[in-house]
Amino acid sequence: MASSDLERSNETTRDWVEYLPLHRAILRDDWDTVYAIISEDKDAVTTEIDNTGTPLHIAIGIGENIKLFENLLNMINPESLPSILNQFKGNLLQRAAVVGNTEAAKMLVNKNPRLLFILDGAEDLPIHRAVFNNHQTTYRYLIGACKQHLHLSRPDGYHTPFQGLQGAKLLISVISRGYLDVPTTIDDVWNAQEISDIENQHTNTAFIYSVLLFEYMYDV
Repeated sequence: MASSDLERSNETTRDWVEYLPLHRAILRDDWDTVYAIISEDKDAVTTEIDNTGTPLHIAIGIGENIKLFENLLNMINPESLPSILNQFKGNLLQRAAVVGNTEAAKMLVNKNPRLLFILDGAEDLPIHRAVFNNHQTTYRYLIGACKQHLHLSRPDGYHTPFQGLQGAKLLISVISRGYLDVPTTIDDVWNAQEISDIENQHTNTAFIYSVLLFEYMYDV
């Protein structure tokens, strides 16, 4: 390990030790202590305090303390939610998808639906993470939310799960998991073709496969 990497690792460890009382309070569902700590250190709520991520990431992973997560979320400007990441570049909605916390996912989408269309460090969307981790209830919610807010996937920097490589990845994963009874339509997939990169043969081929898979899965 290079000296600069070692220094960063040591600094991270010191930070995590500093936030152990906060970490323990979250795990105990002790909102009074969490609030007291964050009141003294406003940055703590968005600071990475263990390898899971921020206090918000940690709270999402403990499904029984959804009220604690809601309290933390209400402290955050919704526009800043895409910038709250863990070491894997995963945002809070991706964390909710990984652990199957559908209630947290609903709260996050209500605050900022653009989270639906942001890739993590592995270039996966939240809906991919729900399928990969076999959380069908969360997947059902996310696919409906993606359809509802699909227009938000069109600006640069956002990605639709119904088009191109992301669409092909999602659909193949859905088939492999056996989620064939989840209802949807092909309309948004065809509409998405208008913004596809038809000059890119690889992307266009993936789009075609996406359409064919939609037609096969949902008999449209």
